[in-house]
Amino acid sequence: FLGRAVPGTSVAAVAKRVAFDQLCFAPPFIGVFFFSVSTLEGKSFVETKASLQQNWANTVVDNWKLWIPAQIFNLGFVPVHLQVLTSNFVGLVW
Repeated sequence: FLGRAVPGTSVAAVAKRVAFDQLCFAPPFIGVFFFSVSTLEGKSFVETKASLQQNWANTVVDNWKLWIPAQIFNLGFVPVHLQVLTSNFVGLVW
């Protein structure tokens, strides 16, 4: 999706794709992940909300520490046909 929306490997194109990914996709996904895990663990809504309030912001920042450099490398230097594989490898580390 991002490759079609913002094509190219110029510094500006890569920066736009990484910014969109990390500002629009990552924060809500992390919230959904915490909510899903808490629900599967049988926690109440109040416990889930407390977990989100306690952990979400720090996790988003930690996510940025790993994923921003990884995505700059991935989107700027890795051939398109290997980008999903590269993201999957970073995901294993994450």
